[in-house]
Amino acid sequence: MKVDVKSNNKLGCENVVNETDQRNKYECDVLVIGGGPGGYTAAIRASQLGAKVILVEKEKLGGTCLNKGCIPTKILLHASEAMNLPKRFSDYGVYLSVDHINMEHLMKKKDHIVSQLRKGIEYLMKKNKIIILKGTAILEGPGFVKVTINDEISEIAAKKIIIATGSKVNKLKIPGADGGTIDSDTLLTMNTIPKSLLVIGGGAVGVEFSQIMSNLGTEVTLVEMKSQLLPGMDSDLSKVIEKTFKEEGIKVYENSVVKNLEKNEKSVIVTIQNNNIDTALEVDCVLDASGRIANLEVINYNLNHIEIENNKIVVNERMETSIEGIYAIGDVVKGFQLAHVASHEGLVAAENCMGLNETMKYDAVPLCVYTTPELASVGLSEEEALSKNLNIKKGMFPLMACGKANAVGAPAGFVKIITDSQTDLVLGVHIAGERATDIIAEGVLAIHMKAKTSDLIESIHAHPTIAESVNEAARSVFNMSINI
Repeated sequence: MKVDVKSNNKLGCENVVNETDQRNKYECDVLVIGGGPGGYTAAIRASQLGAKVILVEKEKLGGTCLNKGCIPTKILLHASEAMNLPKRFSDYGVYLSVDHINMEHLMKKKDHIVSQLRKGIEYLMKKNKIIILKGTAILEGPGFVKVTINDEISEIAAKKIIIATGSKVNKLKIPGADGGTIDSDTLLTMNTIPKSLLVIGGGAVGVEFSQIMSNLGTEVTLVEMKSQLLPGMDSDLSKVIEKTFKEEGIKVYENSVVKNLEKNEKSVIVTIQNNNIDTALEVDCVLDASGRIANLEVINYNLNHIEIENNKIVVNERMETSIEGIYAIGDVVKGFQLAHVASHEGLVAAENCMGLNETMKYDAVPLCVYTTPELASVGLSEEEALSKNLNIKKGMFPLMACGKANAVGAPAGFVKIITDSQTDLVLGVHIAGERATDIIAEGVLAIHMKAKTSDLIESIHAHPTIAESVNEAARSVFNMSINI
């Protein structure tokens, strides 16, 4: 990644048109379609490199992450954790009581935070002289896009185009799902707390909402079709959240599917199948947390000259599609549906739009789940490393042996490091516990810089911190841990 910023206005396009009879026609160097984390990051980077940039967003800047995903759920998680404070602090002789949560107040607070962050993005757009058009874009062909704004059609001619239209909620195709389920958008605007909830899908969204609602007093049941929660993460991390859910009274069905739903006036009857045995449950509502699918409306689903595979736009390592000059990033391409990945892809696409030669690498992508305890992972899981027939060593350090974790009343969890037994290179870092989603940055850097376990051992970590557990886990790879 090149950090020197040089003005590069060689394309010489005008981003505003002054002629009165051309008021609905625009020209620019780079057109970004979608104002989520990937889109607005790409727009800013292209502007930094001297481009005249137009960004088209049909809803609100910030995309799903800011408005309906990452940020709102963290606000609800943070607030709902207050319900557990009396128990957590009573061990310290501090006696608290929580009467209730005012959901209307909480939703206003959530909306205020989201609004403030959105205003920050709007400021960045203005600072970087990026024109924002609020409307629905359709890609008509290379370098040409039509945007519907308040029932009027505007035309944009762009030298380069970046598609960053994100994803939309997946709809389960099971009997009764249509009308029998709600999505996460609905829970993010709730003013009343349901007595019971069934969650379909044990990924990050399903797991986080399960804990939010359980903290708020809802009786929660979670159904996952695979053999562990959080499929794809290291199994030791899954075991932590499964144990936590059991302690919190969240019922978990693994290796299970929902066969059908039957909605009546007051509840939903759900039939769950596990090992060919059907179980019927009656709940107030059902959350469809089965995932998200790419939003490809921008290509009008009929531009057959853009290569599509499994409902995803095919791109090369430069994030360029099968059409020269058209790039795609984020949830519309194959890979991780993560805001931080989309942002990085946006940087790569923008720099390539402006004549640089950057490639996207996915070897050190952090995965984070913001439950209590937090879960974070980067690199290969133990299962992935073994499936690749790699000779590995591993080290684990339990947080119950960490002074800081005990001091703050959060001794649950561990740090686990996977290394190559021949080269000593760090292959994977997996953390469960307090501040895991922050500490994982050390693992990201280690894998990105191709660090060895010895590098982590030789790095002095502050005491008392939870992060020093990374050093201890590295030492335990060689049976040299000091505190276990």
